[in-house]
Amino acid sequence: MKKELTVQNIFDTAIKRWIENDPRGKKEVKIYLERMNKEYKKLSKEEKKYYNKEHLRNPYHDSTVYFPGKGKKIKKIIVGIDVEGPEFLLVNEYNKKHKKSPIDLVVWHHPECHALLGIAKLQKWIAPAVSHNTGVPINFCEKIEFPRVGEVEQRFSPMNHSRVSKFPEYLDIPYMWIHTPADNCCHVYFEKLVDKNKKKLIYLQDIIDLLMKEPEMQIARHNASGPQIWNGEPDSRCGKIVITGITGGTESSKHIYAEYAKAGVGTILEMHMSPDHLAEAKKNNLNVIMTDHMASDSLGMNLIFDEIEEMWVEILDFSGFTRCSRV
Repeated sequence: MKKELTVQNIFDTAIKRWIENDPRGKKEVKIYLERMNKEYKKLSKEEKKYYNKEHLRNPYHDSTVYFPGKGKKIKKIIVGIDVEGPEFLLVNEYNKKHKKSPIDLVVWHHPECHALLGIAKLQKWIAPAVSHNTGVPINFCEKIEFPRVGEVEQRFSPMNHSRVSKFPEYLDIPYMWIHTPADNCCHVYFEKLVDKNKKKLIYLQDIIDLLMKEPEMQIARHNASGPQIWNGEPDSRCGKIVITGITGGTESSKHIYAEYAKAGVGTILEMHMSPDHLAEAKKNNLNVIMTDHMASDSLGMNLIFDEIEEMWVEILDFSGFTRCSRV
């Protein structure tokens, strides 16, 4: 018998999976939530009015249900990487033509509205943990990464981040964002993949060949993209391989690359990298493999939606996301 699902049912189920795939570990996430609850209790009555209490149980400030649709039952979901006005109009047109089986929920990856501003908070707590997992002492990681938080806040603050917020409400289409949790799933997936095959990963080309076994990477290659070597040669030796730029809100501080080199890292895997960051990685003689941004985002979202699809929900894809099932 099919289970009737609401937007909140799906989101609550997803949170459990997200915490299991957090690079900080379940224990650290629990401690983080306890800290959030203690901070909330200390707030004044006036301050509590503006506090988003969802984050007393959901530790991902860039992932949330924005318009839940008043308990609407969900049978069909469409998932994208970037969704704004044109995509909502497309969904609205789809629903006009498919009245017997409409899209009930829009989910996308890159956040908008208050979820976009939540990236900076995650940058402070996840980025140092990712860097620490590479072998860099945690005190170094925090001293390097914490100043980056202000940069991220200043970057997103002046943007029109509520631009898209009224589209779903006026069209009566529920939606949610899933950002860092999907990136966490991708990060952990790549860590396990590299660890399982580490004896076979001698040269950079070996890593490219391994990544190319993933369906998202194959689709990206067909679209003239896919995993690439950004520093090093196909026959460059890998040395110590670490996953660094897949999760953490957005790009870490460019000053962390020197610490990776000191920690004995030879090759880093990232999904996107600015010219300044790449220059720092090159200066510190790090091999750089770019796993492809859209393919990596799709992979992380697919890992989440494998479980959701098993809950008797149909998944459609658009706007940069390609559905690839692993179940």
